Amino acid sequence: MTKIKICAVTILFAAYFLSASKMMHVLAVHRAKLTVRNKDATREEVLSAMKTLPSDFGDSQFWAAIANDDSYPVYHRSACIRRLLGSYVHAGMSVKEVARILDSPTWLKKDTTYKITSVDGFIPVDFDFNNSIFQFLVFADNPQDTVDFYLKVDGDVISTDALLYVLRTGHGFGDVEDLENRNLLQMAFSLNDQYILDEIERSHSTP
Repeated sequence: MTKIKICAVTILFAAYFLSASKMMHVLAVHRAKLTVRNKDATREEVLSAMKTLPSDFGDSQFWAAIANDDSYPVYHRSACIRRLLGSYVHAGMSVKEVARILDSPTWLKKDTTYKITSVDGFIPVDFDFNNSIFQFLVFADNPQDTVDFYLKVDGDVISTDALLYVLRTGHGFGDVEDLENRNLLQMAFSLNDQYILDEIERSHSTP
């Protein structure tokens, strides 16, 4: 009888501990969400919040709203852009679907978007002459917070104007046939940006 009671107490204690741990996690996630929304959060606070929030936290609109709001500091927006791209944009989507995820991106600029027509060094996507590769340098004037990523799109896309128009609006562009419905073949970050994301992911798996 005593052994049964001990087992029962042990089970109750374990259940309480797990419940308390879950509640602490929920509270930590809630605090991190509030931090991400806080325009006055410091760089360190934003990074800490990113390490607390799971990679699949929320929906794309949560991250896109901050990424597109120029009243937030650049470091804040760049962190949200990385999360938005890394968690919600992937190969197999149409260009129109990517545009929906980005939600009228204010941070895509023509003068820092480049079509890659030849390669003399490393890029994080596979180069070929049948498809189109574009490099995007977001906030290029702020080296510490620049987001550097690549999109590889099915078929030949004549210009950056065409792709940027579709990514901003989700609609077709002039005589570039069916561009909005073409597939995204690859999305990849520069080595530096991928390292930042990997550091955040490692923190999620650290007890």
